[in-house]
Amino acid sequence: NFMKKLLILLTALVSTASLSAQKKADWSKTFPTNINWYMITDAGTNLVATKDALYGMAPDGKELWKLDGIENIKSSNIEAIEGTPYVVLTKQKLVKTFIDVVDVITGKVVANSEELGFYTIAKRSYMPRSNRMMLYGSGKTGSYLAMVVDLANGARVWEQKSLFEKNSEQLVSD
Repeated sequence: NFMKKLLILLTALVSTASLSAQKKADWSKTFPTNINWYMITDAGTNLVATKDALYGMAPDGKELWKLDGIENIKSSNIEAIEGTPYVVLTKQKLVKTFIDVVDVITGKVVANSEELGFYTIAKRSYMPRSNRMMLYGSGKTGSYLAMVVDLANGARVWEQKSLFEKNSEQLVSD
């Protein structure tokens, strides 16, 4: 009985001591505006979204990069491409839907659908063997547009402005 009471007392003391022991934060960072959300990417970069920008933070708390002009992006409008250093940011403007593909290590926008000539993006597909992305949507003139972009350098690899032409229908995949 005495041993049982002693064991309960020791357990209570150890529990109390471990609850009161607090680890000091490894790092902290003050941002110019409130943090809306944050996430850790597959590449280990911490993405921090504020009212005015998107930040890339190293695991040690060092600011790697800042993307201005991405104000109030919602966490539902960002998607990591699994197993890569890329995230896709979806930006909607009335009926238009644009995407930016961002390298989370460098902060570089490697593909911007608006600059590539899209009015809206309907579908996108990452091709892991070639590190490319296929985009499908409508161009600025309203016509269908399909394109393959190399994510290593942002270059257009392939572009099709009119789909299903009678004199040449060919679909090729690598």
